[in-house]
Amino acid sequence: MTPASPTPRPTAADRVRDAIALALLGGGAATFFYARYRLQVLGANRITRVPGHAATEQFWHYYKMSSAGLWTAGVGLVAAVAFALLRARRAPGRGASHTTLES
Repeated sequence: MTPASPTPRPTAADRVRDAIALALLGGGAATFFYARYRLQVLGANRITRVPGHAATEQFWHYYKMSSAGLWTAGVGLVAAVAFALLRARRAPGRGASHTTLES
């Protein structure tokens, strides 16, 4: 039985893809947590009133912002998994080395 070949080093394109996925994941998470913090401040009635705006307008603004952050983080997570699977598919020598019979 031949040993499996080691995983090849990531290319520059792989690193760029990973950085994009990490930026989406981190940016989405930061946006989500900031919006949730602002919702907590709003709920505790420690807000700075914006002249001409009701508190419900601020609530819906931060609620939509938290949803957008959550979706962005989800897209980053899906991208990271997809890029990892693509990298694994391209790896040389992957697959049926453990299923071959040797005489």
